[in-house]
Amino acid sequence: MLSSSLTLDSVVRQSPDILSAGIGDEIVLASVAVGVFCGMDEVGADLWRRIAEPCKVADLAASLAEAYDGPKEDIAADVVATLKRLFDEGFVIVVD
Repeated sequence: MLSSSLTLDSVVRQSPDILSAGIGDEIVLASVAVGVFCGMDEVGADLWRRIAEPCKVADLAASLAEAYDGPKEDIAADVVATLKRLFDEGFVIVVD
């Protein structure tokens, strides 16, 4: 699946071969096989923890909107954009 087709109806989860480490409220992700690293702030770290198990993107966006202050539409758009970036870098997989 191409990241451009990742939508609110997609189900995603962490890629199983990614290493992660918390640093304060933030998290660092590493794909040793590809040599790619990614740092995420507190909200990104929360998103990462929430996709440890398969999760529908719409449900993820709704739960993050409940936890953080902001317009639900903006949060949903940010969640999709973040997941697309993580998918493109191999940190997230789409579950059929």
